[in-house]
Amino acid sequence: MCLPCFDKRLHHQRKSLWVERLKARGNESFGAPPLYRNMSMENWRGLVPPAADEWIKDPDQNLLIFGGVGTGKTHLALGITRGFLLEQRPDITPVWIDAQKLMDELRPKDGEWCDSEDALERVQGANLLILDDYAAERYTEWSADRMSLILRHRHMHMLPTIITSNKGPKEMGAVDERLASRMACGKRIRLGGDDKRKTG
Repeated sequence: MCLPCFDKRLHHQRKSLWVERLKARGNESFGAPPLYRNMSMENWRGLVPPAADEWIKDPDQNLLIFGGVGTGKTHLALGITRGFLLEQRPDITPVWIDAQKLMDELRPKDGEWCDSEDALERVQGANLLILDDYAAERYTEWSADRMSLILRHRHMHMLPTIITSNKGPKEMGAVDERLASRMACGKRIRLGGDDKRKTG
């Protein structure tokens, strides 16, 4: 067997192994809570928006998923994440984090900056970042600056980011135009309908 053929075969075997491991592990493996363990495109209720498949194939920018409470934003974000991993990069480990928790981690504790800097580096450098429920984080000028810093770094280094929010770009822009612009840079998916948590 020639060397290029051997390398191609080895890469295929490794990818198959990564895919099998990914299928066996839940979303908890990249930080999502146990409740979200099995969320995927296969058990998403409703038609999958075309922009979801488009982003999976070409994830070089942000993906903003927005809509009302209980419309399935987190479920779709995790489904898209798994789709991207299975189709494109089964070898990487994404980072999922709730926006409120992230802001808490970025605030220095008792004057100590080490932990907050570690948290900043983790989300800035993640191969894929899923930032969940941004609008639930109480807006402050400090939090907006931190978020802009993260998104600018990721944009400059061409690292894909999925953001879920109950506010669209227009509503965000009324609060902070600069941050809204960074978040909406890429594809957008608007989810409508009733609260799935209430309708079951």
